[in-house]
Amino acid sequence: MRKIIFLVCLLTTCFTVKAQLFTPGLDEGYYYDNTGAKISGFIRAGENQFFFKKYKKDVSEKKIAAGDIKGYVMGKDSFTVSRNPVFKKPPFLKVLINNSTKLYFFKADEKISFEPVSATSTGFAAGTGKGRSKYYFYGADPDALQLITETNFIAAMSELMGDKPEIIERVKDKTITLKNLEEWVLFYNQEKAAYPTGAPANK
Repeated sequence: MRKIIFLVCLLTTCFTVKAQLFTPGLDEGYYYDNTGAKISGFIRAGENQFFFKKYKKDVSEKKIAAGDIKGYVMGKDSFTVSRNPVFKKPPFLKVLINNSTKLYFFKADEKISFEPVSATSTGFAAGTGKGRSKYYFYGADPDALQLITETNFIAAMSELMGDKPEIIERVKDKTITLKNLEEWVLFYNQEKAAYPTGAPANK
């Protein structure tokens, strides 16, 4: 019975998740400037900048670069700024999991690659050549990041979602992969909100 409930809940999330990452359009939100001041208005998101209007009826939009602010919230989505030197310009990272170890999503307009600093290093450096246009990072904050790859996927997910062992089982049997991670993250967050103490869904 638990597996049936688990599957039904997951399938439900799949119909909405594709629009969850960097949805274009003008949405109500706010941002924090580098002094910590909160500015409310309407936002149209981008990779390392966004366009802002104080009022929706305003004709002109103000372009705001990621490097000029701390982060912003648009609808239900939160974005933070990374100043990790691996990026040529500070980008916006979407906060997907907001635990002590956080999961971040980064979507590049052009494909890039991130290559390990060394075989024994947990850090990374910008590389060249072909790569994905969607990237997942994890870490305690947006400046201390580790790139999630096929090699460290199980270890990263165990750290991020270890409070939901039924999900980690799906990681280990390769039901969850980098290709479908976003819908499982949405499912994880729904489960965490519904059962914050870790109580199983069928109890």
